Amino acid sequence: MKNKFLIGAMTLMGIITSTTSCQKQPSACISKDKTSIEVGQTVKFTSCSTDADHIKWTFPDNQTSTTKEVNYTFNTSGNMTVKLEAFSKNKKKDDDASATITVKNVNDKFVGNYNSSEACASGNYTYIMSI
Repeated sequence: MKNKFLIGAMTLMGIITSTTSCQKQPSACISKDKTSIEVGQTVKFTSCSTDADHIKWTFPDNQTSTTKEVNYTFNTSGNMTVKLEAFSKNKKKDDDASATITVKNVNDKFVGNYNSSEACASGNYTYIMSI
């Protein structure tokens, strides 16, 4: 009887240990379909994380998502950072990754005049240059 109790207790300890300590360290990874866009455009983000049971995206405006794939529309220009957190099943282990998207404002353009007196290209021209 004593041996059965001892074997049962050891088995239970083994089950508890195997479900809590054998979880792998997740590795966060971000895949994106664009790295540079204009204001109002959307980027598709995909988690390529490994050994993650839960994930959490955080966007520049503090919106969050917990889906593997998410489309996000950027409404402000600048270098925008998106963060991904990857968690183990019991959320005791985690990792994070970030991605930067360059968002350009279509109105950030320089308009000027150009005069040419070259033989083949004389005349006045208006040009637009993105900055």
